[in-house]
Amino acid sequence: MGMVLSFFDFSPDREGLLKPIVFVNPDSSIREKGNPLNLLLARKLQPIPLPQRARKMNSVVQQLVRRFPPDSVLSDFDVLFHPAYQVDVIQMFVDVCKVHPFALLWPGKFDDGALIYAECGRPDYKTFDVKNYDITCVVQKAGGFH
Repeated sequence: MGMVLSFFDFSPDREGLLKPIVFVNPDSSIREKGNPLNLLLARKLQPIPLPQRARKMNSVVQQLVRRFPPDSVLSDFDVLFHPAYQVDVIQMFVDVCKVHPFALLWPGKFDDGALIYAECGRPDYKTFDVKNYDITCVVQKAGGFH
């Protein structure tokens, strides 16, 4: 399902691209458009008891994303990878994007067709095989496009 493009092959015209678009190691023109989510997420999640957060995560993220104009670039969402949440972060973003389109600045690496969050061995380490999601990954060659 998923698609991987080199940053040099990417065109801002989204026609034919799967949503959301996930930028890995983009240049500063993309990074400066990032709208950070961590603080907003932490404030929304804090009053929700920990055992209920994973269940309510999708609706919380959807509420926050709707605060931004369509096609915004979202960044800094590391709080979603907390091991206690047990959330498929990419699938959640795919679902939310169907209602309100956006792009993401990936807070990790890309290697061999997978998005990687954190270092192997850490409790928040996750890998996401791009082909399993309706996303377009736009990877800067310097960041490990394979």
